[in-house]
Amino acid sequence: MPEQHINIFFLRKNQVFEFIPNRVPAFPLKKFEKVSGEAFFVDENLLRQTIELVPLTHVYYAYSGKDYDYFVFGRENKVHTTKYPSSCSIL
Repeated sequence: MPEQHINIFFLRKNQVFEFIPNRVPAFPLKKFEKVSGEAFFVDENLLRQTIELVPLTHVYYAYSGKDYDYFVFGRENKVHTTKYPSSCSIL
């Protein structure tokens, strides 16, 4: 069974600001622009701001004696990996 780590990122966006705590360096932040999250806080008064929770799961696994990893992110469950075995069909 692969080991999983689940991180929840708070993504706050407006014209000039994004805040992502507990950043995972191996995951490219631009990938968050293509997925959606779940509304965590919505303020439609003065600031009209929304804070979304965008899920990110970092999965570690071994294949043919080598260690690999990949990310599953967004409510759409998109997958990102930098390397994977060429004969592996799980991705």
